[in-house]
Formats: sequence, C-alpha cells, structure tokens
Amino acid sequence: MRCSGVRKHLSAFLDGEMDEKEQLEIKAHLKDCSSCSRERELLRQSWEMLSEWKDIEPSSHFKTNFWRRVREQESIKRKPIFYPQLFPCLAALATAAILLVFVSLYLSPRPGRGPSLPTLAREEFEMIDDWEIDLKEMMDELAEEIILETMVTEEMLNEPQDEEGGVFL
Repeated sequence: MRCSGVRKHLSAFLDGEMDEKEQLEIKAHLKDCSSCSRERELLRQSWEMLSEWKDIEPSSHFKTNFWRRVREQESIKRKPIFYPQLFPCLAALATAAILLVFVSLYLSPRPGRGPSLPTLAREEFEMIDDWEIDLKEMMDELAEEIILETMVTEEMLNEPQDEEGGVFL
C-alpha cells in the first residue's frame, strides 16, 4: 500500500474499523515508512488530547447578555454598502459605454456589408470624421458630468446627517 492510501485510512486504522487484511497491510507499511508512522503518532496524540477536553460551562447570565447585545447591535444604524446617490453616475457611465460599443461596431468594416472604407467618397470620409469629432466631444462632456456628479455625491456623503438619514443644513 502507498503512503497516500495509508494516510487516507489512518483514522479508521486507529479506531479499529478496518478488516484484518487491510490492518495487516497498513501495519507492514508503517514498519517500513517513518513518515507515515509519524503521521499515525500525531493523529493518535490529537485524539488523545481531544478525549481530555472538558466542556466550558457558561455563566448563568450568558443568554440574557448575548441577546441584549444582539438587540443593541441591531439598533445601530449601518451605512449602506452601495449608495443610491451613485446611480446617476453609473447610469451615465453605462450609457457612454453602450454608445461607444455600438458606434465602434457600426463603423467597423465587415465583408459583404457594402463598400469598405477605401471605396467611400471624399464627402463620406469627411462625414465620418465629423461624427468621430462629435462623438469625442460628447464623450468628453459626459466624462466631465460624471466627475462633477461624483464630486457632488461625495460632498453629500460627507455632510453630517440626522437620525433619519437627512442632511443638516
């Protein structure tokens, strides 16, 4: 039997839960293998220490104190993990990303979809250039709006609030 098989069955071996043939195979292996013998001894010592374990008796007021502390913790208002004030920023960012994907797919050449870029007329090239410039300007404006909304949201989150979550003015 190999070391992996012996180690897998060491607990059953120590508990005497194996048939005689398997026990003899493991005993023979343990005589020749110091590593597995050491593993068996560590497992035996662990079980021995666990058998000496004594239960701890909690104090008579443990349950009362425990549930009081639970109620206290529940009464403490926690800050939300995700702030609803960030939704406008995320919506603007998602819109910009979707717009960028659709425009890039629309402008990318594909076989069998009409004339490719080299065959387009000069005016069509200029129109595409205008679209790209307009798109870049729109993306810059959108980025500025997102930054501004983020700054406003951060300022709102840092303002002191009353017990109901309202902002003191």
